[in-house]
Amino acid sequence: MISRHLLAVFILTAAFVASSSGEEIRTQVSDLRLGRLYFPLGEEVHVYPHSPFIVLRSVDTVYSGYIEHSWLGVSVSFPTDGFLDTLVLDSLEAAIIPAAVDGAARISLGTNVAGPQLLADSVMSARVELATYQDERSLLDDLSSGLLDGVITLSDLAARPENVTTIYHALPYLVALVPNAGRACNEQGQLTTSLYYRFDDSRVAVTFDGDRVSMVNRLVPLTNIAAPAGRLYAYDPGRGRALFDRLTPHPAEIRLYSGNPLLDGVAHYFADIIARDRCQVQLTRSRRDADIRVDFVPFSESLPSSAVYFVYHTLVTDSLPGAPANEHIRRLGVELGMIESAIRYGDYYRHLDIAGRIMSEDLGVFPLFRPTVFLHSHKRLQNAGFDQDGRLDFTSAVIVELPQASEEQTQ
Repeated sequence: MISRHLLAVFILTAAFVASSSGEEIRTQVSDLRLGRLYFPLGEEVHVYPHSPFIVLRSVDTVYSGYIEHSWLGVSVSFPTDGFLDTLVLDSLEAAIIPAAVDGAARISLGTNVAGPQLLADSVMSARVELATYQDERSLLDDLSSGLLDGVITLSDLAARPENVTTIYHALPYLVALVPNAGRACNEQGQLTTSLYYRFDDSRVAVTFDGDRVSMVNRLVPLTNIAAPAGRLYAYDPGRGRALFDRLTPHPAEIRLYSGNPLLDGVAHYFADIIARDRCQVQLTRSRRDADIRVDFVPFSESLPSSAVYFVYHTLVTDSLPGAPANEHIRRLGVELGMIESAIRYGDYYRHLDIAGRIMSEDLGVFPLFRPTVFLHSHKRLQNAGFDQDGRLDFTSAVIVELPQASEEQTQ
């Protein structure tokens, strides 16, 4: 009478041959420790918990089982109940069925970050579906339940489920304080400079709901510019108040615009400062009506001039004939022309640095910080990544059909 274990070996071997279609992975058994088999491969070749395997000696199947744990570079079987204790490991070979991989499957994503472009242009196709959620709890619930393959947020997870992995990168946007160049209250950038003096780096977590936020003090990447990395103007509330008091004419009311609901906390931070200066402040959703704005500004390592050009076009749009800011905007245009015609690497960055300084020192445009974007994905979503600037790229992404516990294992 055939034993129960040998019958299981026979059944699994038959199923193995039928389902593998030559796709099984052959490997040596690297160790037998505490009754478990160890194999020198794992998630990197799509071997996961519940992947079936057989152990062979020469051409004979001597054992069948399932993977219990898998990591990068190693996987471990369920206990073998001593069945292989008398066999020499060097004489054994294992064949493991990896999980099936679908490189054309649809990828379902969710996010609570509306506005900034989060995906690289190469993935703007029907294969990637991105839904926007208002409620973060619903977003994470749909990830946990398997309705979503991944979620994109500006915050990390307080507790990471076992089947969820996280990757992150600096967002390809800065949060910046930008004046309306057509308003008299912004002459010489004094109003926003006054507010920047009173922007406390240590309180960003209070004003912005995001993790791993990094302070940014220039509109251009500093990698190729010989400039100090610190703030242009150190935190100095007294100097900021004094500069506000010297504004001529002194504004009776200031209208403040937040370019995204995610930035409302930052806008309220500056609104509170203005109110303490005994000045009326109005939060507006009209970008054109605003005196100053808190907004996302594109920022790129691969195209270092992106932030400067974006802000320049904003300033030009806002400018009015005869406004004092126009001369500074004209100088900006000259520097941007020099950037476009620069032949030498050094000239390009020199004019880019000058343009960034005109914006901050003469016009009062101040970058504040750069958020971090997180992708929290179910383990079945593999090979997602970021491009150089921090946009999510799913060009090489695949959906893995993770093995499920067999009926034999659940008995």
